[in-house]
Amino acid sequence: MSSTSPAPSFRALALTFGGVFLLALIPRLWGIGMKPVWLDETFTLHRAGLPLAGLVHDSFINHHLPTYFLLIHGLMAFSPNIGLLRAPSALFGALAVALTWLAARNIAGRMAGISAALILGLAPSAVAFSQEARSYTMVMAMILIALNGLILLVSAPRRAAGAPPGQRAAWLAFVMGTIAAMDVLADGAPWWIIANVAFVPMILSVPGQRAALAWRWLAANLIIVVCTLPLYVTMDHAVHGHFIHSFGWVPALDTQRIWSAIAGTFLLRIADSVSFRLMHVGLPEALFGFTAIALPFLALLGAARLRGQRALQILLLLGCLALPIALLLISISKPVLVPRYMLWSDAPFAILAGIGAAYAASSLGPRGRRALGVAASLLLIVNLLPYYSAQTKPRWDLAAKFLDTHVRQNDFVYLTDRGAIPILEQYLPQGAQGRVLAHVTGNLDHAEAAEAAGQRVWVVSGRAGQGLAKSWQEFASLLVPLGTPSSFNMAGNRIRILLYDPADVVGPTASNGN
Repeated sequence: MSSTSPAPSFRALALTFGGVFLLALIPRLWGIGMKPVWLDETFTLHRAGLPLAGLVHDSFINHHLPTYFLLIHGLMAFSPNIGLLRAPSALFGALAVALTWLAARNIAGRMAGISAALILGLAPSAVAFSQEARSYTMVMAMILIALNGLILLVSAPRRAAGAPPGQRAAWLAFVMGTIAAMDVLADGAPWWIIANVAFVPMILSVPGQRAALAWRWLAANLIIVVCTLPLYVTMDHAVHGHFIHSFGWVPALDTQRIWSAIAGTFLLRIADSVSFRLMHVGLPEALFGFTAIALPFLALLGAARLRGQRALQILLLLGCLALPIALLLISISKPVLVPRYMLWSDAPFAILAGIGAAYAASSLGPRGRRALGVAASLLLIVNLLPYYSAQTKPRWDLAAKFLDTHVRQNDFVYLTDRGAIPILEQYLPQGAQGRVLAHVTGNLDHAEAAEAAGQRVWVVSGRAGQGLAKSWQEFASLLVPLGTPSSFNMAGNRIRILLYDPADVVGPTASNGN
């Protein structure tokens, strides 16, 4: 299935690719330094600030490959500014959008490419991960380089068996993109498995050249193994083979978590970065209902349009469905369903939806298609805009400012999540860290003992990172032994700061840390 319009020149193709990249970069750079860091980003900042040997060692013992952190290490030599350190994610996120455009365009023409790029380019989840100092958009872009190469191969299997010059570039894109993805993050490994499964019908489709194609595929896989296996063996050795233990923080499945993961990843909903929940952002529910129906319908329509290209159809369907389904099934016994683990699946979904949108609009005239394109673009922009003002991350920056102003020497600070310590260290002035964090604990018994000894006790309740956590109602019941708080304050809308002062006989006062 391809466009009937004349093939553009390489220069025109490159210019359009660059234009899509630059347009996708705008929503990713907009306000990139405004949202506060959260626990995972502090891990990046800490690790990237280590000497090279320490960086590599710290990566491996924490179940990570060092590649991305070496990149951020280089940037930290210029500036520790969080906007700069998030910039690679924005660049890779925009590159992923341009590569999605290219894939859909090569399959079904210009309209499919534009539609796919709009869907992924303005998806809140894709924009959010493009504004985090983490490696998820980097691995997504590398997988899409490999996907584009594989699309060219499965679209012309006979030529791939002989590997003329054009197909050699496709083989190179597939091999190098897969190696790069797997050398950045283990999330690249499922892509490699999916690619191998999708390649089987490609080999079967060329009876006279199966052996030649199979040998090329075997050679490609051998190169991938040689270039990735040493890193994984090293990481496995560093964690003593206990890789599965790294998922112990993931909460058990419930229907709300499943819906949040699916809707946040594929259906353009704005999700909380920490709590695995969708956010209420003031947009009409009818808008969400429309996208929840329209996008899957368009993706199914796009898949149906590829029924004559079985290998390509299988590749894209597995690309968007295999990983979410696998994570869901594994989570029945060991919870692993985390939206960021399946972020790259959003690109094949956008490609299928783009193909479906192009087919659905094919019966319209040029003027009708333009009007539909403008309306769809405006709808996607309206859907994205609340992301920039929504508190998708806890406001530990405001909490740090409040504590710096109010905590005295010898005050006791009880954090319900000790993961907040490295975040507070990011935001507290250097001279205030010793005062605010001198007496900090995550043990309620210690807080009770400090209050009994006459110390003021600050209770700071809020999440620093993802994982298991009590609700505020559950936690508040545990604070009864401390008595009645002297003051109650909010930092943003999710962090509660309570003061218990043994010398204060006045009733509690309340304020807001905004």
